[in-house]
Amino acid sequence: MAARTYTRHGLNALMARVTLRGLKAIDRRTAAARAVLDFRRELLDDLGGEAAVSAAQLALVEVAARTRLYLDHVDATLMGRESLIVRRNRLLPLVEQRGRLAGSLIEVLSKLGLERRQRPAPSLEDYVRERYGQTGSQRLDDTPLDQDGSRNDRDDDPRTDGGGAAAPEPHV
Repeated sequence: MAARTYTRHGLNALMARVTLRGLKAIDRRTAAARAVLDFRRELLDDLGGEAAVSAAQLALVEVAARTRLYLDHVDATLMGRESLIVRRNRLLPLVEQRGRLAGSLIEVLSKLGLERRQRPAPSLEDYVRERYGQTGSQRLDDTPLDQDGSRNDRDDDPRTDGGGAAAPEPHV
């Protein structure tokens, strides 16, 4: 008689779907899927953003997210059981598999690093484009005019009284 090839916990089916189609295989409407996608996004943010990670790091982030999905699924299955003990006081094999999954997740996370990294600072061109628009120049018609009709850029200086002369220093 052939050995049984199915399981009741559904982990093998989940792993097969995710292996074939990646994280797109999970229903994004479920709380578990949202938690895994949030975990993936948080990992990428901790590494400095998706643009700052290498291809190898991105692959490790995907592995960590998948492993976290499997681990959460196994945890939910185990918590739903009355007992983790099977025949002759032996531990359920799924508990051992959960331990291996947790160890694998720890190993991947340690390879990625446990410290946060800052996002790289944007280049001056990117900053100007983001701040002032596509042309990169500030509109001059926003600058107030003086009485003689010229532009006065000194009004922003808190040390001046608006007339161009510096305000007297207070005596202490």
